[in-house]
Amino acid sequence: MYAWQHGADVLSNSWGYKWPTSGWDVINVALDSAIQFGRDGLGCPVIFASGNNGGKWPGAVAYPASHPATFAVGATMLDDYRWHYSQWGPELDIVAPSGNICFRGDVWSLDQMGFAGFNSQVTWACSQSVSWSCNRPGHYDCHVGGTSAACPIVSGTAALLLARDSTLSAQQVYDILRGSAVTELDWGSLTDTPHVQYGYGRVDAFRAVLSISRGDINNDGADLIDISDLVYLVDWISVGGPAPFPSPMLADVNCSGGLPGDVADVVYLVEYMFTGGPPPVRPCFEF
Repeated sequence: MYAWQHGADVLSNSWGYKWPTSGWDVINVALDSAIQFGRDGLGCPVIFASGNNGGKWPGAVAYPASHPATFAVGATMLDDYRWHYSQWGPELDIVAPSGNICFRGDVWSLDQMGFAGFNSQVTWACSQSVSWSCNRPGHYDCHVGGTSAACPIVSGTAALLLARDSTLSAQQVYDILRGSAVTELDWGSLTDTPHVQYGYGRVDAFRAVLSISRGDINNDGADLIDISDLVYLVDWISVGGPAPFPSPMLADVNCSGGLPGDVADVVYLVEYMFTGGPPPVRPCFEF
């Protein structure tokens, strides 16, 4: 409650209860208020770790990640398989890479040194068994893990979306994160989403931002599509000018999924700018 009332845009929550529960009124009110009143009524995306008790509570996402107003994040290994500890269930929205829950994984930490850092007073048995010299009281942990490490990756992606378009509502951010998630995983495809163990797939920050950037062909970050974008597009396809960077898909203005920057895109953009045609399609989940 304090966070959204004092100007926070994205609420990243690497905490939760170990067991499934319907929740508590005081927490539910805070979550509902953030999604309803945060960001002057647009709502704050509320991102939560799904929990680290997947072995004890299979098929159940921890609370408050299971709350309808939140966005639940599970953890995967670098080969895209779900970590054994990552809690899953029908409430899971997305997954992101993480390391072993005992910090023996391969995700490095930038935690602060000294008593300001997470590891200022190590009491966890699994941390005690780690032999690396940097895992000791008074210093940082070499490696991080758990859904607590996956959650801020998704929160950072949500922040990138709002940096690109501050008019997005929290629900729109959720939809974009889901729609841009990668379903072609290293071990195979998610044929049906949401998947109870992987949600809508693995988060992809580039695809998420690209999905709301169609039409900004020169990628100048301007809020409005202007004549410079049309000139850039025409120069590219007619006289061999520079291609849209970082992706030619910025020129897929009509979200056809076909060859970006074709005549149809030029016509679409001209009609939008001069004859009151529809705006560039956003979000566009053709990658």
